Amino acid sequence: MLELQDQRRLRGRPHLAGSFLHGRTFDELELLPFWQAAEQMGALIFVHQGGETLVSPRTSRYHLPNTIGNLVDRAVTFASLVFGGVMDKCPDLKVCLAHGGGSTRFGAGRVDRWWQVRSEAPSHILNPPATTWISFAMTVSPTVRLPIASSSTL
Repeated sequence: MLELQDQRRLRGRPHLAGSFLHGRTFDELELLPFWQAAEQMGALIFVHQGGETLVSPRTSRYHLPNTIGNLVDRAVTFASLVFGGVMDKCPDLKVCLAHGGGSTRFGAGRVDRWWQVRSEAPSHILNPPATTWISFAMTVSPTVRLPIASSSTL
């Protein structure tokens, strides 16, 4: 991920980030200054796989770490940013998830229902997760961007 001393380069330009940093998800407290700087500068952070996926330890057959693993990792990236409160703390943050956003869209109803009824739902998420989805975009190819469904389209 970009170093904070290089923040000037963020201004108005898209930048690439892997799915995690040193094995840790993007909701880690020490990464909040980065997300705040990206939001303040209007940077678009493009999240794309940069190595092994969560599927890699289970199997390497059938190219599943890539074909299925990328989809799983995009959903985990989305969830860590939303459930970790990053999107509430940085409501104007722009994030683009590669691979069509992974399986994120398919779990929309389940994620919001979890937020409504489960006791382990983080108390620091101010609104149902679907309300933050408008801040995300998904890519199908380098030239196509699709918005993730907002709560009004679910």
